[in-house]
Amino acid sequence: MFLNRFFKKQDGISSVEFTLVAALFLIFIFAIIDFSRVMYEWNAASRATAAGARAAVVNNYVADNIRNFACPDSTTPGNPADIGDFTPNPTICTNLGCGSSIDTNDAGSDLAYFTPVVEAMRQHYNFIQAENVIIEFEHIGMGMCGNPIGPDIDPVVTVRLRDMQFDLFTPLVSLFVSTIEMPDFPASLTGEDGRDTPPPCTGGGCP
Repeated sequence: MFLNRFFKKQDGISSVEFTLVAALFLIFIFAIIDFSRVMYEWNAASRATAAGARAAVVNNYVADNIRNFACPDSTTPGNPADIGDFTPNPTICTNLGCGSSIDTNDAGSDLAYFTPVVEAMRQHYNFIQAENVIIEFEHIGMGMCGNPIGPDIDPVVTVRLRDMQFDLFTPLVSLFVSTIEMPDFPASLTGEDGRDTPPPCTGGGCP
């Protein structure tokens, strides 16, 4: 008798149904917010690498072997730079230095030129740190020997990210996926002549 009354009793069923539906609704809403944050931050990170690539080509190059590259003396000035004269190819720079791979530092670097790239990127995505930034320089056969205002090659400069994650905070969703690995968002530009170096004076009023 007691069990029959217990199972037939309907008091409070609306509250239980509301609680279940409201919980699912809130999870759904917060999941939308979370993934909206993902798309916003990924877009910001993509803009950051584009800004970093721009900063990397208008400032002096980080890698010594790129910034100071000159054709052999035997090469006639005005001739195209020979890709065979350039090693390693590409040169990869991090906040620890430059080398033939991300784990080496055999190419020489001036990290004072690495900082402006990172700062330009942080203007768009403040979570970026120096250790998250990779700058790659690759000679693809552009440039002329005997350039008086810069290196004899115009490399392709690629800026990318590494080891960046997005943390989710939505309940239950984060139980299955707590972090999302962010892509590297590579952005490339061709190097420019005359970075940070004034052109030679040719007028009659030269000092």
